[in-house]
Formats: sequence, structure tokens, C-alpha cells
Amino acid sequence: NRRIGEYRLPDNVVIMAAGNRESDRGVTYRMPAPLGNRFLHLELRCDFESWNEWAVNVNTHPDVVGYLNFAKGDLFDFDPKNAGKAWASPRSWVRGVSSMLKTPGFDTADLTEQKAEIAGAVGDGIAAKFVEHRRVAEFLPSVEDVLAGKVKKLDTKLNSEISAKYAL
Repeated sequence: NRRIGEYRLPDNVVIMAAGNRESDRGVTYRMPAPLGNRFLHLELRCDFESWNEWAVNVNTHPDVVGYLNFAKGDLFDFDPKNAGKAWASPRSWVRGVSSMLKTPGFDTADLTEQKAEIAGAVGDGIAAKFVEHRRVAEFLPSVEDVLAGKVKKLDTKLNSEISAKYAL
């Protein structure tokens, strides 16, 4: 009836709700049929290209964007059979990992500590790959030097690292 208590919602307000699929075993309850009939049900899927454009526009940490351009499949790796608490999702990359990387002092922490914190957001396996990607990236030339034409080719060791090219 477009009301919240006594307040009547303006005509230009759209009411939306979000939830998890029952098949994901993510704290769901079967919706009663009369309530379900009041909704338009849409299932959204994770699309890397759309996410990537959005992530760049909202200033997601460049290391996250670079890594995920290298390992697109790591954007979303939810498996309802996995008992782990952390798994990679667009939310955990942005609100978790990107936010951590922007925290003053995070980069001065020991790599083991960084990996443990990142694993708390995206899981152990992906955290290990991401930290290694960042380790390689720290040896890259600056973007300014590349754009100024001062860098003609990557160091031989980095040239064999495909992740180095994505990190750059």
C-alpha cells in the first residue's frame, strides 16, 4: 500500500528487495506465495566487464582491478558446498580488499599479515595468488615513465610473468 507507518511514499519511489537464492544455502526462507506474487523476481549474474567498468569509475584500488583483469574468474568464486567463511565476490573485493589496500600503513605490514587479512575477505587460495601478483607488480616501472616513453621493455625476469603485464 506504499506506506511506512503513517508516511505515504511519493509516486516516484520504487520499492526493491534483494535476497539470496535458496540453492546458494545463504540464509534464505521460502517466501509465502501471496507475498512472492507481489514481487517481480529477477536473478542477477556477475558480469566481469560491467563490474570492471564500475570498479574503475568508483576508484577501486588499481591492484584489485589489475589482478582481476588478469584472473577474471576470481571475481566471483562462490561454492555453496565449500565450508569456508570467506569467498571472492564483487562485494568482498571492493569493500574488503580494496578498502584494506587504501588503509594507511597496510602496505608496510608483513606480507604474511597482508595475505591473512586479504584471505579473510576472499579466501586463502585467491589471497595467495593476489599477494603474489602484487609482489611481482612492485618491481614494475612507474606508469608515468611508461607513458613518457622512458621504458622501452620490461625487465627480463618480469617479461616472463604474464601477471606483470596485467599489473602494469
